[in-house]
Amino acid sequence: MAQKEYHFDLSTNGSASAEAKSPSQGVYPEFVWPQQLERYETHPAHILQRLDAHDRYQLELKLDYELIEGRQTRYEVQTYFFVPRSLGISADTYSRSEFFRDLQNHIRLKTPEFALPDLLNSPESPLHRLEQIVQAADWPNARYADALITSFKFLRAILKSTLREHWRPFAKFDRAAEPRAASTKTEIRLSLATEQFLYVIAELSRRFRQLYPIIAAANLPDDVLRAYELTDESISLLIEENMLGAYELVSEKMVSQSQREGLRKALRIAILRETNHRRKHGAGSIMSRSGHNEEFLYRSSVLKKFTSSVLYLSTAVEREGVTQEQLLYALAAGISMIFATVIAFYAQRVYGNFTTPLFVALVVGYMFKDRIKEFGRAFFARSLHNRLYDRRIVVKTLDGEHEIGHIREKVRFMSERDTPPAVL
Repeated sequence: MAQKEYHFDLSTNGSASAEAKSPSQGVYPEFVWPQQLERYETHPAHILQRLDAHDRYQLELKLDYELIEGRQTRYEVQTYFFVPRSLGISADTYSRSEFFRDLQNHIRLKTPEFALPDLLNSPESPLHRLEQIVQAADWPNARYADALITSFKFLRAILKSTLREHWRPFAKFDRAAEPRAASTKTEIRLSLATEQFLYVIAELSRRFRQLYPIIAAANLPDDVLRAYELTDESISLLIEENMLGAYELVSEKMVSQSQREGLRKALRIAILRETNHRRKHGAGSIMSRSGHNEEFLYRSSVLKKFTSSVLYLSTAVEREGVTQEQLLYALAAGISMIFATVIAFYAQRVYGNFTTPLFVALVVGYMFKDRIKEFGRAFFARSLHNRLYDRRIVVKTLDGEHEIGHIREKVRFMSERDTPPAVL
């Protein structure tokens, strides 16, 4: 069983997402809110989980949980892994350190939600924020560098999430399976969604690319212009990918030939516009009709990681209970020293100084002192393990300057009789 405790302290509202990848064969997640956590805000409905097979060797468990504004938020999650005995995995063959070595935690903020038109009109949109910065009275100013780079990345991250939600209603649309009236209505919605998509993307691209000469002419650090160029290339790839998806949707789902061909033509023009834009600026993310396009795939992956990095939080792993462990070890040493000192004083009083019985008593006392000390260390170590977590992960902002919470993790093997009936 793997147990996690999430503890965050934020002064602003938000949400977080944690992804854990493990090589286990099976998993059953259960979410637990113990009585001792009642003083915190605990909302079972606000924690979501999804389990996917990441590849042949890894499982990916995603947890989304809400952070309550202005107060500490605490969740406890217990996850049960069921492993066939034939694999020979047990506490003797698979230690806690090996489990944590195979476990990967990725903690990030959840992407802010925007409707597609809001990317153009909302004051909270990163695009609007960028336009405000370049129109500021003290522009250009080097103090805007970090805000510009952050807004570039947020724009791409939010655009990706927004487009995914924009097309989600049509992902499972089956024209043949739906009644004619419902199918016609869905086709109308698809047509409107495609037209809206074309308009918003064209306007967003125009406004974002208008910033290039302004930023290039400003006396800003070189990494600002480089971040803009990488983000622009990544946005162009994202737009092209969604254009191709929309082209496929329109081709498969729409009956009206004239309407279908009109939208397909508009999408083809938009796709070529994005490809030509990247080619004009010397971007390496141009697919070739011949060849394996390894560079295209690699560059697309790197650009995605670069722009999505704005959402991820930095982490530092610490051992849990180091101070308590050292204090208890000192207590064990003190108890053993008391025993040895009592033996020495008693033997000296009974047998006198510099006698053979005193010598024997001191040796025996030292032998028992050493064993008492080691027994005490082992006893306290077991007690600590039962009461403390195995490790602690400190969660900070990406720059590492502000601590916003921590995660405590613990893993142990359980027999079937110790497993809660609700899990079985």
